[in-house]
Amino acid sequence: MITFNMIGAGRVGKAIVRILSLSKIAQLSGVVNRTLDSSIHACNELRLGLAVQHIVDLPRADLIFITCNDDAIENCCENLAKNKNINQSIVVHMSGLKTSRSLDVLKRHGCSVASFHPMYSFSGDEKKPSLQGVYCAVEGDKKAIGFLQDIFTPVGAILYEIDPDQKALYHAAGVFISNYSVVLCDMGINLLEGSGIEAGIASEIVKSLFMNTANNVSKVGRPINALTGPAQRGDEGTIESHLSALKAYDHDLVKIYEIFKTVIQKVPR
Repeated sequence: MITFNMIGAGRVGKAIVRILSLSKIAQLSGVVNRTLDSSIHACNELRLGLAVQHIVDLPRADLIFITCNDDAIENCCENLAKNKNINQSIVVHMSGLKTSRSLDVLKRHGCSVASFHPMYSFSGDEKKPSLQGVYCAVEGDKKAIGFLQDIFTPVGAILYEIDPDQKALYHAAGVFISNYSVVLCDMGINLLEGSGIEAGIASEIVKSLFMNTANNVSKVGRPINALTGPAQRGDEGTIESHLSALKAYDHDLVKIYEIFKTVIQKVPR
């Protein structure tokens, strides 16, 4: 069976461990986090793997995942290069921004490198996380990409190659789609509360509307075709009423509303 190590067993790292382990595609060997206590805690939670204190202590494995924060990737690579067990390993980081070039120092040790990024938001609460139907961007060495295809395609992931020089735009897209939609939902709750609706009801209204919108988006080719509301209808009177109310409530929200109005009017239908 394929063996793998995990550098940075946080929310994403533990999800990948569970996906590969439950599918019996690969077996976790070693785990290293910032502290030994954190590594031990992760292994106890997963009921898998050997916790080690330092990257240089990781055991031999076919595959090494680096799932730490982006700024720590290069430092991890420098330490990993000192590990005598890494010769011929596949090394993969899971940053949506950094390219596989940040792993190039490991090529001197016979490693094949790549980046692997699921466009998916892991909550951290999943006991049986899944990549079924999840689009995952990959770039790097052909050998490493082929290896990733072999282990992730059987669990339902959809892998596609991305231009490494365009990863910043790619990653920004994920922020717009996932992060900003969450922030906008929270803004919606605040506005509902400001209109006098009880907090619990306001939260449920937003969740219901968000799910309804997501369902509508899933039924059309381009999401803009699921757009409703005054900007879509060209209802300028309603828009002016909104802007007037927002100016009295929170002037910063006026800027956001006007930006979205402008963007909506420019998007091709």
